[in-house]
Amino acid sequence: MCETKSFLPMMLAIGCCLFLSLSPGCGGDEGEGEAPGISNLFFGPASAFVFPRGGELGVTVSMDYVDPDGDIAFVRMSFRFCGAGEVQHEDIAPGGITGNQAGAIWISARVPTDCRPGT
Repeated sequence: MCETKSFLPMMLAIGCCLFLSLSPGCGGDEGEGEAPGISNLFFGPASAFVFPRGGELGVTVSMDYVDPDGDIAFVRMSFRFCGAGEVQHEDIAPGGITGNQAGAIWISARVPTDCRPGT
């Protein structure tokens, strides 16, 4: 096994930035309302062992949000495995966010660790 400190940050950097795209649901005309805000972003672990012949790692992401309109419908997670290839998207609708103006979102996912060391 090889360890790389850049594996997860590079794999998740785009994902975590775009992950924060709290998406408003339907209702009202487009362009109306206020954008949601986030704070206290956490994702971990920050580094991982990579193993070219398979394996997975659990990743946890959490954040607090404020949405004056209370119209958040889902969180979009975007990622590129091993920092290469096409960006993939997954929409996640954590329970309890729709209709709320503030709260916390906790999501955990499994990511592959079969990248080249140094990727």
